[in-house]
Amino acid sequence: MSPSQPPRDAIDADLQFCLLAVRRGLVDRRLLVSLAAVHGLEPGAVLRRAMECAVELSPHQVAGLEAELAKGGDQEQLVALLEHLKTALAEASSPTVGDVPVAHARPTAPPVPTDQPWRVTAESPGRYHFPSGDPGLAEIGRGGIGRVLVVHDAHLGRDVALKELLVPGGVAPSEMSDDGRGGLSGAPLTTRRFLREAQVTGQLEHPGIVPVYELGARPDGTLYYTMKLVRGRTLAQALLACKRIEDRLRLLPHFVNLCHAVAYAHSRGVIHRDIKPANIMLGEFGETVLLDWGLATIRGTSDLHGEPLARSAELGHGALEGLTVDGVAVGTPQYMSPEQVMGDSSNLDARADVWALGVVLYQILTGTVPFVGSTPVEVMHNVLTQPLVPPRQHDRAVPRELASICVRALARQPADRFPSARELCEEVEAYRAGHLVGSHRYTRWELAQRFATRHRATLAAGLAVLAVVLVALGVVTASWRGERTARQQEAEARATERAQRLETSFRLAQGLAERAARLTRDRALLDARIFAAASWLANPAAERDAAARELLARRPEAADAVLGARSRYFQASVGAVASLIASVEVGAPLLAVAVAPEGSRVATGSSDGGIVLWDAANARRLAMLRAVDEVRDLAFSPDGQHLVAVTRNGRAECWELARGRRLWSTRTDEGEVNAVVYAPDGGVIVTGGRDGVLRLWSAGDGAGLGELGRHPAAVHDLAATGGGLGPRVASASRDHTVRVWDLAHRRLVTTLEGAASVVRGVALDRSGELVAAVSHDKSARVWELPSGRPRLVAGGFEDEMLSVALAPDGGRLAAAGWDGRVTIWDIGAAVPLIAITHQSPVWAVAMGQGGRLLATVTEDGRLRIWNLSDTQPVLAAPERSFVWSLDLSRDGRWAALAGTDGGIRLHDLASQAPGRELRGHRDIVGTVAFSPAGQLLASSGFDGTVRLWEVPSGRPTALLRGHVGFVRTVTWSPDGRMLASGGSDETVRLWDAVSGQERLRLVSPPLVRTVAFDPTGCQLAATSEAAHVLRWELPGGHPLPPLATPGAVLSGLAYSPDGRTLAAGDGEGWIIIFDTGSERELARRKVHTGFVYTLRFSPDGRWLVSAGDDRRVVLQASADLAPELALEASQSVMAIAVSFDGTILAMGDGHLVRFVPLDLDELDARPDELLARAERATGLWLDGFELRPR
Repeated sequence: MSPSQPPRDAIDADLQFCLLAVRRGLVDRRLLVSLAAVHGLEPGAVLRRAMECAVELSPHQVAGLEAELAKGGDQEQLVALLEHLKTALAEASSPTVGDVPVAHARPTAPPVPTDQPWRVTAESPGRYHFPSGDPGLAEIGRGGIGRVLVVHDAHLGRDVALKELLVPGGVAPSEMSDDGRGGLSGAPLTTRRFLREAQVTGQLEHPGIVPVYELGARPDGTLYYTMKLVRGRTLAQALLACKRIEDRLRLLPHFVNLCHAVAYAHSRGVIHRDIKPANIMLGEFGETVLLDWGLATIRGTSDLHGEPLARSAELGHGALEGLTVDGVAVGTPQYMSPEQVMGDSSNLDARADVWALGVVLYQILTGTVPFVGSTPVEVMHNVLTQPLVPPRQHDRAVPRELASICVRALARQPADRFPSARELCEEVEAYRAGHLVGSHRYTRWELAQRFATRHRATLAAGLAVLAVVLVALGVVTASWRGERTARQQEAEARATERAQRLETSFRLAQGLAERAARLTRDRALLDARIFAAASWLANPAAERDAAARELLARRPEAADAVLGARSRYFQASVGAVASLIASVEVGAPLLAVAVAPEGSRVATGSSDGGIVLWDAANARRLAMLRAVDEVRDLAFSPDGQHLVAVTRNGRAECWELARGRRLWSTRTDEGEVNAVVYAPDGGVIVTGGRDGVLRLWSAGDGAGLGELGRHPAAVHDLAATGGGLGPRVASASRDHTVRVWDLAHRRLVTTLEGAASVVRGVALDRSGELVAAVSHDKSARVWELPSGRPRLVAGGFEDEMLSVALAPDGGRLAAAGWDGRVTIWDIGAAVPLIAITHQSPVWAVAMGQGGRLLATVTEDGRLRIWNLSDTQPVLAAPERSFVWSLDLSRDGRWAALAGTDGGIRLHDLASQAPGRELRGHRDIVGTVAFSPAGQLLASSGFDGTVRLWEVPSGRPTALLRGHVGFVRTVTWSPDGRMLASGGSDETVRLWDAVSGQERLRLVSPPLVRTVAFDPTGCQLAATSEAAHVLRWELPGGHPLPPLATPGAVLSGLAYSPDGRTLAAGDGEGWIIIFDTGSERELARRKVHTGFVYTLRFSPDGRWLVSAGDDRRVVLQASADLAPELALEASQSVMAIAVSFDGTILAMGDGHLVRFVPLDLDELDARPDELLARAERATGLWLDGFELRPR
């Protein structure tokens, strides 16, 4: 074998298949050369699909070729044939797609290839110019990413339409090979969409599709393509000019031509997805041209406009449940099919376009669209839920056959529509030719009318009158009978339609709820709140009307869905520590942001050199400055009177803000400068850039003061502080390290390692004892200084991290990334609090106002200013532990939590100081309980002991021994003088809290799980393995009649504050309420799906809170156990507590304790009001299943 020839194993398997088909004479060699000129030799799968479309191989032939390949035959011949093909391709003139000879072995065109490289040509200078000389007058259309201009092509001597890409994302020369080729995979998303649009449009050759002449790039990388200029008006304009249906019906020939164009695209595997009158041009000479293929998708390829479906199986419904969870609706709402509305991009086919054609036909027949609404969301909701108004209800002059065709095209289920545009077209043409239309069910009268029309001369004969009379009598009789049947069928159809509408609305609510649940798990709480409110609004069961009752009769789970939506909205609201203050769009990408020391101003720097000073309260523009080049970083002086900026071209510039004048500008000799920071005293400025050197400059005049130090690679960010350790500067570098420098002595203090890639951002707290950094390795880290010990390593980010900010007190961290998310972390508990989503990469973040204000800037040119609220702290046990029990002191100051590691942590909630750890138990701590006065803490352990601790010192004061085996539970008597405990030794024991002596021993069934005193201290109750509640009279311990339950073993137990009722929970999720006086059962409800571990009443007795094995904490009315909220946790919940004033619920969540304010007033508002509030809080609005900036 020649050294230049590739081994057979290196040849793509599908390419080998094509070569072998030529070798065996099944495919003409010239045909394969032609196809390879269009599609390329690699990947072979594309070439094979094109070949199989051009030449119809039998299954036997395909099987034979694949079997021969498996045996490895003819290797040398295949390699030789491949070399021959390459030679033939090299000798060819590289024709464009439209010039390549197409095989005629089959009439069906091959599918449009999309995974081949794109090719652009450099713009020929002077080729295109504006006929009027004014670019503003040349513009004839504009879309989301581009605009269309009329230009004159000097090479061809004619006017053409030129579409150019407006948004950032051009093609740099480095991204193309010498012949103009490039790969789609490396280009930005907007670029890929633009290129695909040009590619798809250019490869569809049909009179009804505009031809593409050239795909090119300007010297600055801006992409464009030229196409035929169609002069005329759009179908939308033509429809507006029509006054009567007769005028609109004259547009039917254009509709037929439109169907032909769409049918051709379907034959090439292309689905348009945005057919509407505004995209249909009616030429001056009868042409009908379908424009704007920017949203087109191609069967068998990835969808650039959708997002992957995620966790769809978690809905747990059958195959009929068609709602997407994570899909994105693509298209114009009035023309989108139901499957497009639900975002099911992976399953869209030609029938989605058939629906859009049906809408266009509906407009021709009626003058309006079938589904309308005041907002896009309302339109899409109506597409899914509202019945279709038949065209003849708008206008009785609408031909019946066309109305039937239109109704079939607009069938809500894709299977009920025309399979493709070709069948729809054939039906319309049949109507125009006067033939029978298959979609229309003719009545006898209509058939008689058609017969009379076609045989008018015959019927004029002598017997015509009698025949007509007889026919009329028969028709009248049949019509009367048919009308009665029709009324019955109509009533049944209305009932079916109503049921389907309710079911569809419920499915929509489920889809929105699942998205809200996923976002909640990802801590994207602002977004989750929007989807939760939308789910609540979409669910018919939320209304207390006949429709709700009808739905609940068939789908009782709809009530649980309402509860879930309310609960997710509430949980997201109380957990969302961020809310939007203001948002403003600048236009150019924003790359830098800084907050003034006093917190009232924000400065931003953009890629076009613009620097803007904003009011932090409302994003009102205060001042505009101009740098010499792209702004990389900004810094306020410590007194807030000056602002310094560094730029891409290596300059540092300083402005006096009061006068808005530039004080100085200096060249740093660093090439690109990436970072700048003021020294704490304001006298020195530090810069860092591509050469890795940290340089010092006089803040007064920009004079150079030497070097602070250097990294072996580029410096990306700087931070400074003047805390107790002295003036410190931290630098983040491409060398994967953070270095901390002593500014006073100009020396390196420490090098912090751990990042596996470029360290992009760095921040210091006020004290200088914490340094935070983010890296391209998708992590954030916090180290303690001066020790360098890691405090936090936060991973799990979706993409490379770009910027970081640290609250002055070191309590919170904001980390921003390429995926558009800014995640706020609680550093003490080492948990994410919230992830704030943006629609493009977040280049920089900055904190101000003591960590209560956050500013973010993004690639799409938006500044957002957020309020970061002070919330209840998140408490944490060791990460591998589990919170088994917790309690709150009556004065609300102290929280105690116990975990599976045997430790107890005592937290001062007032000062939020780090918790004190109490050690003594050698195993799991079953229960912790504060004494009524709050001066002591009792704990029970699986080591068989009960222990007492002094609050707040944590000093052990008593050790109570006596139980054999583990002690699961302990509780205080209301007066604080006695303790009751129970465990695995079949006893309940009472202890003197002062002396620690055992006072009473009561016999019980095995495994006592909970003991509880009634509010008077005269009764004691306990739950155990037995299916009844044990009770004793105190102080003597006389047994009282047990309260029997027909369920499983019992666990949770609680007396109401007034002692009149007792609540118990069992191992199967049931909660039972007993009247303690009559011993009668008052209420029973299955609330959880597993063990009910803990029960707590609110202090006013209104609510009962339960924690269960199903990862939920449920707040329910104590009177009838009707659920009000169901709060979700990440694991089973065993520990809950309610504050003495009833305003705070504490709940265990794995190794964490979360605090939930019990303010339910907001839930009294209507769901649509809550949706509006949620959208305002994040600056986004819900469009189908996608959130868009306002």
